[in-house]
Amino acid sequence: IFSNRLKNISKSANQYRAFLRKMAVLPNSNSPASTNLLSTSYSGFVLSKYAVNFGKITIGESKTLEYEIRSITDYPISFSIQTQNLEGTGFEIEPTTFTDITKEKPIKITISFDSAKRTISQTATGEEEHEVPVIFSTDLASLLVLQITIMNPTITLSKSLFDFGITFLGQSRTMTLQVSNSIKIPVEFTVGEPILATNEDQPPPSKKKKGKKNERPENNLVVATPKTGNLPPASFQNIEIMFSPSNEKEYNIIVPIYVKHSKDVITFNVVGVGYQMKVIFNTNI
Repeated sequence: IFSNRLKNISKSANQYRAFLRKMAVLPNSNSPASTNLLSTSYSGFVLSKYAVNFGKITIGESKTLEYEIRSITDYPISFSIQTQNLEGTGFEIEPTTFTDITKEKPIKITISFDSAKRTISQTATGEEEHEVPVIFSTDLASLLVLQITIMNPTITLSKSLFDFGITFLGQSRTMTLQVSNSIKIPVEFTVGEPILATNEDQPPPSKKKKGKKNERPENNLVVATPKTGNLPPASFQNIEIMFSPSNEKEYNIIVPIYVKHSKDVITFNVVGVGYQMKVIFNTNI
């Protein structure tokens, strides 16, 4: 019944608002329709809302959606899409102005997102919503709701712990780490400098025992080869992890991996025991 009565409404927005008042769905009424008001550039009634969901997009990625729409109104209509609030978000809509669109005439609208064009925050991630008014008159509009979930680029590690066990001083042992890219864009990464893990149970510095005089500096303790990479989509790369202890002790080492355009740091652990080979002479009794 409501749909049939809508077809008989005249072009006048005032008559349309009067009709809605009779139907008790005007803004500021007690009905849920009052939540459809915009408080920024447009302050009229919002006739309908249309969600445009871009899904999950990785920083560095772009995506374009194209829609074909048709007017169901018997008379020509004109409208415009207000995109001022999209500045700096990475979203663009083309075209934005439509004049005297006749019934059933196909119209193509392109909505695109490019993370490289985001200026409000190039590293912010998570769910976002942007409301875009489609203006038919000063007090009548529809609303496009652009939805997107922005994610950091990342890589996947074949394992997160490398246990080298006992390794003699002066010798090296090697294991292989495989990094893979499962997202739709290339990913650049860099293996950072190893970090010796701290032990929360260690005594304060004033009570620590002095190190051995012959303890050697921890140079090249863990070496990754290669240290950088550029992974195309759906690809992987092997990295050689070499452990070379220089002192007789247990090691727990954290190795960071930094991914371009991501604020997250991926890590893996290297553990092992440095052991000094010794020769013991036993005197015959």
